[in-house]
Amino acid sequence: MLAQGADSVQVVAPAKPEMAPVNWGAKDSTRVIAATSEVQLFGEAFVAMDDIRLEADRIVYNAETNEACAFGRKDSLGDWIGRPVLNQGGQTFEQDELCFDLTTRRGLSKHAVTMQGGAVFHAGVAKRQSDERIHVSDAKFTTCDAPNPHYHFHIKRAIMVPGEKIVSGPFYLKFRKIPTPLALPFGWFPTPPEKQSQGLLMPGYGNGGALGFFLKDLGYYMPLGEQADTRLLGDLYSGGSWALRSITNYNVRYKASGSLNLSFQRLRDGFAGDPDLSLQDQFFVRWSHNQDSRARPNSRFSSSVNFGSAKNFQTNVTSSQQDFLSNTFQSSVQWSKSFPGKPLNLAVSARHAQNSLTRQVDVTLPSLTANLQRTSIADLLGLKNNRISLLDDIAVSASTRFEQMLQAPDSVFAAGDWGSVGFRNGIKHSASASSQMRLGFVSITPNFQYNEFWSFQQLQGRLEEGDTGVVEQVSDTIQGFNATRDWRLSTNASTRFYGTFNLGENARVAAIRHVVSPSVGLSYTPENNRTRFATLGDEYWEYNPYQLNRFNPQNIGASGAVNFSVSQNLEAKVRDRETGDTRKVRLIDNVITSASYNLMRDSLNLSDISTRANTDLFNKVRLNVGIVQSPYDRDSTGQRVDVFLKDAGKNWLRLSRANAAIGSNFQGGENTEFPWNVRVDYNLDVRNQWMVQNQQDSLVMTQSVRARGGVELFDRWRIDVNTGYDFMREEMTTTQLDVYWDLHCWELAVNWVPFGLRQSFYVRLNIKASMLKDLKVEYRKYSEQGFF
Repeated sequence: MLAQGADSVQVVAPAKPEMAPVNWGAKDSTRVIAATSEVQLFGEAFVAMDDIRLEADRIVYNAETNEACAFGRKDSLGDWIGRPVLNQGGQTFEQDELCFDLTTRRGLSKHAVTMQGGAVFHAGVAKRQSDERIHVSDAKFTTCDAPNPHYHFHIKRAIMVPGEKIVSGPFYLKFRKIPTPLALPFGWFPTPPEKQSQGLLMPGYGNGGALGFFLKDLGYYMPLGEQADTRLLGDLYSGGSWALRSITNYNVRYKASGSLNLSFQRLRDGFAGDPDLSLQDQFFVRWSHNQDSRARPNSRFSSSVNFGSAKNFQTNVTSSQQDFLSNTFQSSVQWSKSFPGKPLNLAVSARHAQNSLTRQVDVTLPSLTANLQRTSIADLLGLKNNRISLLDDIAVSASTRFEQMLQAPDSVFAAGDWGSVGFRNGIKHSASASSQMRLGFVSITPNFQYNEFWSFQQLQGRLEEGDTGVVEQVSDTIQGFNATRDWRLSTNASTRFYGTFNLGENARVAAIRHVVSPSVGLSYTPENNRTRFATLGDEYWEYNPYQLNRFNPQNIGASGAVNFSVSQNLEAKVRDRETGDTRKVRLIDNVITSASYNLMRDSLNLSDISTRANTDLFNKVRLNVGIVQSPYDRDSTGQRVDVFLKDAGKNWLRLSRANAAIGSNFQGGENTEFPWNVRVDYNLDVRNQWMVQNQQDSLVMTQSVRARGGVELFDRWRIDVNTGYDFMREEMTTTQLDVYWDLHCWELAVNWVPFGLRQSFYVRLNIKASMLKDLKVEYRKYSEQGFF
């Protein structure tokens, strides 16, 4: 017998001619029994040959038979020390005991555990065959990585093909040691490490109010290659309604990613033979596409498509709260291209806008845009900088846009009645030139803007006397090219003044700084009256000949205005009580007062005076305030008259409207088991409404508060609340309570809308692992309000 101490070294055992060499070693000690060719390894022991490596606290290796038996041990707390681990061909197997034949690659293990692709497989007894298949008995299949799984499928016998599948006989679901009636006569569990598999998706169930009880999201999952997958889902209702959905996701690396969602549902209210039986068909399409910036650096394609039936989300129990409350949907598909080194870019797009309340649909197809980005005239002419300084200082920009638009109710799209729909198209050119110069401490910015509208048809109107003697308005569409244009010239002068007030070296507030930024501007816009008149006797009709076109230029009155504004902010230097260091504190971020005076109007020359202010109170509360005041008096009907309030013996200004918004974030418990956060927003809107019967203003006020926040409990629970209150209606706004409970390998989610337009209750208990994510218990219940 030979023994080796703690400083044992790795030994290479002599190999038979047809075998690869066997390496073994240990950290603590090695004992070699020459008579039996047995090697006993203690402490972080290992035996390795080819792609096989066995590690354990203790290993007994027989060089004659080329067999190794590995054992672990437990400490005083019951934790494993050196539990046997077998690595073979990239696969890892952990067990309590293992005997393995390195020649035939067959072995027998007890309480083996292996993980593949998120799945965890426990085997009471496992016998490894030479073809790497493993025959097991008394096994557990789960996705829970706890030593004692919280749930598992109990399998009496099975065959495991590492990296491919597990085929079993009868199995049933257990929670710890509690069996359930969920059982199947045989099982097939795919375990590919990185491959997707297809299969059935388990449904949820619940009460859909007037629609009846339902099964939701019953379907089939199917991968489409390595870059896409799709889910085909269906809903069934006891009232006879049904729905179908297709959800497809794709991700092409370095090129693009996106999703396409298609849905169709038939809603049935009533029974066959019932005269009040009604059927409604609803559909919706959603498509989002994002191009990877690395695919084509100088061009980009993107889409965000949302269109379908007007009442799709209001009659669908599967819609989210946000979709349910939305009444507008918009779509955009766009391709754009830029030219490196040139200030040019092109864009082609199609747009869609839909209002589910008015049932009006606007479609713009196509929209072609060419832009000249802001650049100096010198750069456009290819001149070197500083050659002609005037051309360096003048910057120009321009754009040309062609659009064709269709406006129609959604019934036209459903019926396909395109003959009654007219298309509007047109071209709009825009250009601007600006510069900036300084005269001492005053900055002067002149600006010129130009717009030109091209149309290919015009409206021509006339008045005719009908057979009954009633004068009728008759309009004709005249085809042909037409153009109209307008322009505006302006200049603005601005500067900044600083005032600092020192309050003493020992004062807590060391100084206050006041910044005033006045601005005065002049602008001129010539008159452009595009209105035409049709007359017949004493009757006349005013109309705009361009109203049939996509771009409908309006009348522009002559304007020569003086614009003025004053911006202010207030800061303080506050001294620290302990260190004496000063820090800057912003008392008022910004206060802007602005107005204008039109020199070319014959009355009411002075505009309303508006003031906007915002600041952070105590670096915690965000405050925004807006006030609009009028300097003019009013007549008995509430219309403004050309008399200043001060000349009528009243106050200088009259409040027209005002608004205020206050919001703040609060959080705490960061170092406790209960971290929480809350966001509170308060909105107030006030306006004066003239009451003719009382000959005085009546104050109309709306105010509401909104709060949303959450708290985490013991690292496993999270409760989120979103609610609000309307003070004028004296009622709660839409309120939603969400509860989430992390159950290690399971998760529980609860959503409750206790009141409002869509009262509902939803609970879902599901496995977290993606492999078995459709093993779930799901229940929904909705009130009948909001359906039909």
